[in-house]
Amino acid sequence: MRTIVLGAAEAGGLYKHGVELKLEGSYADLSDYLARLEKLPQKLLWNSVFLSAEKHPKLVLTLTVYTLSLERTWLIV
Repeated sequence: MRTIVLGAAEAGGLYKHGVELKLEGSYADLSDYLARLEKLPQKLLWNSVFLSAEKHPKLVLTLTVYTLSLERTWLIV
């Protein structure tokens, strides 16, 4: 997970919180997953998408997504 400050935090800047997801499945399953992500009421920003066929017939999708927030902390585990 990565956090980037967009604008001065003291002046109410935005924080960009990123996470990388790795998913495995068929092309149809992965395509359906991406379509459902796009339809979510909460908007996600995509930075990169990589599709690997090294485990054919299963595909591995690596997706980096971001959210924007006014809060510095996004996820505390």
